[in-house]
Amino acid sequence: MNSTELPSLRAMLELRQKAQSVLRPDETLTRFMIDAVNDQIEFRLAKADFLARGLASAAHADDSGAYVTGASVIDQLETKLTQSRARAQLLID
Repeated sequence: MNSTELPSLRAMLELRQKAQSVLRPDETLTRFMIDAVNDQIEFRLAKADFLARGLASAAHADDSGAYVTGASVIDQLETKLTQSRARAQLLID
């Protein structure tokens, strides 16, 4: 893979000091910055995908007229939570 340079980053001394204070023993500031950029790229792609799925779901619901109420979802989640707690209790006992 070819490498290239990212634009240089001008920052306040305090920001640099904070970043350096959280570096792992074998980590450089450059590696930290590259990881931060990669994490933001992944986060933004995941967010865009999440929004696209939500919009597609809303469009499907509009087209089909099939909606699920919030109360129904909460009821299903509460049932799952109750079942999970019961299973967890069996493991403890």
